[in-house]
Amino acid sequence: MPFQPPALNLALLVTRYIKPFMTSEPKAAVQYAYCVSLSRDQEKGAGKEQVDYARELIRRIIVAAPAGWEDLVGGLRPDGTRYSGVVEHDMPLLHLKSAEEYRDVIVLPAAQLCENDHKLIAAIRLYNLAGKSNIVLSCLNRALGESLGEVDAGGEAAKELETSARQILAHYERRGEALDQGQVKIIRKLLKARQAITLSMAGDLEGALAALDNPDLLPLDAETSVIARRAEEFRDQDDALTHNIGHLLILAMTILHQIHAQAKGAQFGDTGKQSV
Repeated sequence: MPFQPPALNLALLVTRYIKPFMTSEPKAAVQYAYCVSLSRDQEKGAGKEQVDYARELIRRIIVAAPAGWEDLVGGLRPDGTRYSGVVEHDMPLLHLKSAEEYRDVIVLPAAQLCENDHKLIAAIRLYNLAGKSNIVLSCLNRALGESLGEVDAGGEAAKELETSARQILAHYERRGEALDQGQVKIIRKLLKARQAITLSMAGDLEGALAALDNPDLLPLDAETSVIARRAEEFRDQDDALTHNIGHLLILAMTILHQIHAQAKGAQFGDTGKQSV
């Protein structure tokens, strides 16, 4: 067996060193990750392996960052213009030669990792940054659908998702993007349902009921024959809607019950005043 001199595994050392602060100080963590790719000139494919590991480590840092990953990969301003992050500025350290290679090697795989890890808001923003509009729509469809059935359906995460969806659709409309209009239509229906939840939690019961009273959601005022036809058509709707029909019906019944209780209370209040 040939003699092998002692050697340190730099990639493993760096990974272990940055693990305690990967989430709290991601910008510092990526600086250490760059060091792994400095040994690119090693022979027998070892150098390429080190570069590949450094890129993978960068992607893991992006996914692990709970907030502020835009500082790493860049983002989109409210007016739709793009700004770059530190990793894109430091592309030569990862041996990336173009913005397209950076997108394909760093941004898109990071988006896929976020999606697999159920970090859908981060995945949506990364796909959006990579210019994959129809994948963005598909993720929005899934995320909005899942948000309707969550226990904390009116929480901050759901509100952030709703805001992001509206901003992204508005951004695509301004740019005249060629979109899957079927997906866009579904997302608008889901946003109507989310609007109903938000208004209901804010106490605007009439507004919440009006948001639900939609031919494509719950046609509350239609004739019986129209409702029956809509019920048949609903079977062909996207899963994000059909899987949530129970939640929408319960929401509508809860709102109607609250409106009835308020009206009944007001009626008894007026009767009491008249008696006095």
